Amino acid sequence: MPVTSIIIASHRVGYISGVLIPLCEATPGTGLYEIIVVTDYPNGQFQIKYPMVKWFYTNNKSISAKRNIGIKQARGKIIAFIDDDCIPDQKWVNEGTTYLRTHRDCAGVEGFTSIEKSSQISPSNVDYKRLEKPGFRTNNIFYKKSIIEEIGGFDERFSVQREDMDLAFRILEKGSKIDYSTSIRVVHRLRNGEWYDLLKSCWNRRFDPLLYRKHRKLYRKHVCSPFPPSLLLLFIGYILIILTWDYPVLFKCTAFSSMSVLFGSVIKRVSKVKNRIFMILREVIILLIAPVVLFVALFYGNIRYRSFLFV
Repeated sequence: MPVTSIIIASHRVGYISGVLIPLCEATPGTGLYEIIVVTDYPNGQFQIKYPMVKWFYTNNKSISAKRNIGIKQARGKIIAFIDDDCIPDQKWVNEGTTYLRTHRDCAGVEGFTSIEKSSQISPSNVDYKRLEKPGFRTNNIFYKKSIIEEIGGFDERFSVQREDMDLAFRILEKGSKIDYSTSIRVVHRLRNGEWYDLLKSCWNRRFDPLLYRKHRKLYRKHVCSPFPPSLLLLFIGYILIILTWDYPVLFKCTAFSSMSVLFGSVIKRVSKVKNRIFMILREVIILLIAPVVLFVALFYGNIRYRSFLFV
């Protein structure tokens, strides 16, 4: 019987080998660990290449649904979650497992995620820095299986985002404890082709109203606001521009302040990027529309989940 079940919910065909190779090297047939991968793409070629891995397929794109499938198949008393775009440290499994076995008062423990280093820095890579802060993310977290089963697994209404925070909040609301350890380490890979990452993240905030509806106190404590500071300032600026349209002096001051925030954010995002002219133009457009996309996402989420969350 394995001690730890490692669950990977994968939708990136080109990345899955990057996480499996170090995992298979770190758990070479010891019987103490099992690796479970649930994909929404045909995985026959990988079953041949990685026969030691348990492969499952679902046509459900929801990351929560895939993780729930993995949990049902898991035999270990500890569940380790990692994403297909992460690379685990050689001691990752052992560190996480040992921590939970020695800290009996903990229901889970989150590890430290660092960002892959690259000479080709892009503005979208700046957004990944948020992953280096604790956030109960399932790209690097260990839970006791009993507590996950007790609360009913992942809420599958969270199909692409906030499902991990919802799981953690339900565990915390039961009075259980989730620790944080920097010795449990993974590296998050850069997806350089995803220049639209900020817009995608804004649209995925449509799940924040549901999270807020379920866990208002914990949301305000750990998330505070669905708007990142720069986008919030821009959004407020847009509102003030509309309100001061008929007041030339106030309108000019508001417009100038908003443009200062916009270009300050752009410069911060492209300061270390080559081919800046093209990047600046693209980032100006992205940052101009990002607050609107985020507002629409929240508006949609509020209606769908009968919640009320904007700032």
